[in-house]
Amino acid sequence: MPAVRPLSLALLLDRGDTLVASRDADAQRYWRENRRRIATAVARASELVPRAAPAASPARVLDIGPALEVELLAEFLPGIALETMGWADHRYQTPALRAHHPFDLNDAADPARWPRVERCDLILLLEVIEHVHISPLHVFRMLRSFLRPGGYLLVSTPNAAWLRNRWLLLTGHNPFELIREDPRNPGHFRELTRSELRRLLERAGLRVVALELDTLYAFSSASGRRFSRLARLLPPAFRHDMLCTVQRVE
Repeated sequence: MPAVRPLSLALLLDRGDTLVASRDADAQRYWRENRRRIATAVARASELVPRAAPAASPARVLDIGPALEVELLAEFLPGIALETMGWADHRYQTPALRAHHPFDLNDAADPARWPRVERCDLILLLEVIEHVHISPLHVFRMLRSFLRPGGYLLVSTPNAAWLRNRWLLLTGHNPFELIREDPRNPGHFRELTRSELRRLLERAGLRVVALELDTLYAFSSASGRRFSRLARLLPPAFRHDMLCTVQRVE
């Protein structure tokens, strides 16, 4: 595996801005709202690749639910063997991939339906687990089987107990949207708290290396921006975004 230097947030943010500048309004909106989340995850991936991959071979990286991050991975980590899994997202341009696995994660409840995937050094599951309607345990167990011993899983997902959600519940309002009518984009079925995410990953036989909370999502609403600013002044448990680094140890 060629030497990989950790990527800076500034570099990734600037390149992402350039990539989406000529794309449609939906792609630009998505990047504007998620740019810090995506860049943070890709920067973390660049740190994990050299730790996870055997020195003599390209790192096998699987991006599940690929979005704009897959373009950054392909451009800045050209030495990896990059594969994707899940539905295509029209907002990004598919780079040259080693393979794509068109698998619905909701089928992970049945191990007989799991796709055949070569053992991976790193798996990215970014803003995905909240969209599945089965127990996350099924998904995490499947992903553990995809990892080689010593490999890493990087999970990002919203924190169900972030500040604004607590306030809305306290004032008698449900902070979670109703399931959408569009079966291709039904929204979030279940968001997790920090302790729930850790417990599920550990039950799946994975070791939590780091579980970080920050407020990275750029809300378009004044309410979201206000609560984001307040959350940064409070302990991490009140922040919106979780990024969890997990390892298969055996």
